[in-house]
Amino acid sequence: MKEQRRSRQHAAIRDEIKTIARAHMARDGAAALSLRAVASEMGLSSAAIYYYYANRDALITDLIVDAYRSLAAALRHEIEAEPTQDLVAQLRVLMLMYRTWAVAHPSEYALLFGTPIPGYVAPVDITKPEAQAVFAVFAACLSQFFAQGRLDVGLEQSPLPPQIASYAAGLADFPLAVLVGTLRVWAVGHGLVGLELDHHLQPLIGDVAAFYAYEVERLLQSLIKGSTSF
Repeated sequence: MKEQRRSRQHAAIRDEIKTIARAHMARDGAAALSLRAVASEMGLSSAAIYYYYANRDALITDLIVDAYRSLAAALRHEIEAEPTQDLVAQLRVLMLMYRTWAVAHPSEYALLFGTPIPGYVAPVDITKPEAQAVFAVFAACLSQFFAQGRLDVGLEQSPLPPQIASYAAGLADFPLAVLVGTLRVWAVGHGLVGLELDHHLQPLIGDVAAFYAYEVERLLQSLIKGSTSF
């Protein structure tokens, strides 16, 4: 019982550290994150916080893992909350939720996809599976279109260069067309969201949410045979 209680207390303090670290990131950016500053706000000694995180990089890695898991959970919940056989509707809500999550968590989105943090190298064995879990939500949806013969990424008309095709084929557990389609979905979503969070779109387009939704519909039309978008 004592060991379980100690474990719960340890986890609770780590959660508090991460909560304060997220607030610091939102205010100062991830590059300025400091274990000493977090410890000071918590009333911990500079030495005590290292009992919970060995260094700043360990904390950043934990924050990255949490962010990927939060994004993946939000995407999965969006599908599970309103099950539908309409795959176009599924892909649409996934893309819209991608933006919704990013706008609600801008500093965490920047941690995942923004400017690299000087001196920090993400441990691939820890962060890659979490990133793949996000990618897999979109890939699973596109795989269903592929199985129905409805996914059109243009590979027949414009094949990938051989060196890219052979490299990509060894990366994924799904057909090349699904990989290319998922990358295209991510490129559109990430490109627009990144521009929005950096405040480049607003002066040009005004209603960013409406423009994002418009571009999602254009993408669905180009990727999915028989899409009735617009």
